[in-house]
Order: sequence, then structure tokens, then C-alpha cells
Amino acid sequence: MDQDSTDHLNQMNSFDTLFKVPGNAGAIAFNAAFAAEKLLEDGDLVLAKECAITANGTSDGITLDKDGAKKTAADAYGETCGFAHSYFVKIKNVAKAKEYEKYTSGYLVHLKDADFVSKTGSINLDLGTFVADPASIPYFDAPLLAADLLLVGTFGEWMGKYDVNENSINAAKKLFKTKWIPAMDVHYVIMEGLLGKLGAYPTFVESYLNILDMVHTGHRNQGVIVTATSSLDGSFIKGLEIHFDDYPVANKIEYTNNMGVSPTVRLITGQWNMVFLHPLFASKSQKVIISRKLGVLHINVVLVPL
Repeated sequence: MDQDSTDHLNQMNSFDTLFKVPGNAGAIAFNAAFAAEKLLEDGDLVLAKECAITANGTSDGITLDKDGAKKTAADAYGETCGFAHSYFVKIKNVAKAKEYEKYTSGYLVHLKDADFVSKTGSINLDLGTFVADPASIPYFDAPLLAADLLLVGTFGEWMGKYDVNENSINAAKKLFKTKWIPAMDVHYVIMEGLLGKLGAYPTFVESYLNILDMVHTGHRNQGVIVTATSSLDGSFIKGLEIHFDDYPVANKIEYTNNMGVSPTVRLITGQWNMVFLHPLFASKSQKVIISRKLGVLHINVVLVPL
């Protein structure tokens, strides 16, 4: 799988590990909707992991057998073409002698698989037109050509197995990316929206959010940017503390910079109470509603000097 799919699989496994921690059972069961969604996620996770196993498979073993069968057939045809070259020299067929001189085992084995099958088939048909000539008997005959053809047939069987396996792997890669990543993301988005109801379990909530940040799915592209100014002269307020006193992650605090602007404070869906604190200004609080639809909100807060 590509890196994006691998990152999502790692995220799924991390959530699975989080949910299986015995101490987190209470957090999961605390909210009925969260618990129900987690059960649905469990079922899809089993199928997603099965798909990932196939998608992460390889054809290495089949490739070795396929290439081995190709080498065996190429060696046989190289030897037969050597006999044929001698025959054509004997009967003074210069064009054929020159042609068959190049059909060595090394030449044939380096042809692309489909070209190898095509070339050996044409060689078999070509030499088949000469087996009626009594002069060819010491060099090659119909049973030799038939034996060579059987070896190509074995190689063809391995080609088919290789193609089936590669098609299965590629189909699983596509299915994981187009079906299971979106399906699991839906579960995680729904559970994320319910984290606000798990305020009694801040460690679980924080762990959940950290796992969300493992991949850039856009889940957390929501929150606030605060700009703080003084009511006296409009000057920027540096070092303003922005507290979220009812947020389910403990000690959620950010600060404004020299320009009175905070970094983007990423928040989960819900309504949260922001409290603004500064030693030189009167404190102030403000409710903010966060949702994916609203994205990142820009909050302008004006504080009164003490």
C-alpha cells in the first residue's frame, strides 16, 4: 500500500489499541451513542484489516517460480535453436541460420514474459515446418518441439497465477483506499463529535485526539484564532492566556503573541467556554460553538485595562 493508506492503517490499529485498554472501558460505555458507534467500528475494522493484509501481500514467491519456469523453458529452446542453427547451416539456408543463431537461452530469457511466449510459439511453429525433412532428424524432431512447448505451458501457468495474485493485491489496495478508509473515517468523525460528552475521561479524550492527528484527514481543521486588543487605545495584548475551562482535555491553554494573535487552537465539535486572563486587564469569558462546517473561527476580543 502507499504511504497514505499505511498511515490510515496505523491510525486504525492505534484506535483499536486505545479501545482495548481495560481502563478505557468506562469511557467507551459512558455515552450510549459512542459505545454503539464503537461496536460498528469494530465490525468494519475486522474487514478493513483483512483487506489490508491482501493489499500488503506480494508475489515474490510466485515470481520466483514463474522466473524459474521461464529459465527452464528458455534453456530448452536455446538448445533446440542451437540444433536448428546447425541444421540450417547444413542445408545452406543462410537467412534461417542467421536468425536462429541469435535465439540463445540468454536472449530468450530476457524477453518480456508475453514476448517470450509469443517468440517461443513462433519458433515452434517455424521449426514444425521442417520436421518432415529427413535431414532434420539428427537435429530436432516433433517430440522435441512438443517437449519444449510443454515447458512454455508450465511457464504460462505461472504467469496466470502471478497475474491473478497481482490483480488481487491491486484490487485490495483500491478497495482499502476507496471503501475502508472513508468508512473508518466516518466512525472516527462520529465518535469525535461525541468526545465533548466524555469530560469525565480527559486522558481518553486526549489520547483519541492524538490518534486523530496521525493522518492529515482534515478532521481537526476547526477551532479558533484569537486576536486581543485593549479597549483603551486598540493596542495588541501580548501574552493573553486563553483558557477553555469546560473542554474535555485538561489544561487547554494558548497565548497571544507580540501582535496579540494566538496560534490556531484546534478544538473538537461542541460549545466551549473561553476565559481570557491577563494581569493588566479585566478577565472576560465568551462561549464559542465549534463545528466542521464553521471551520476555524476568528475571534476578536477587547479587554478593559485594570
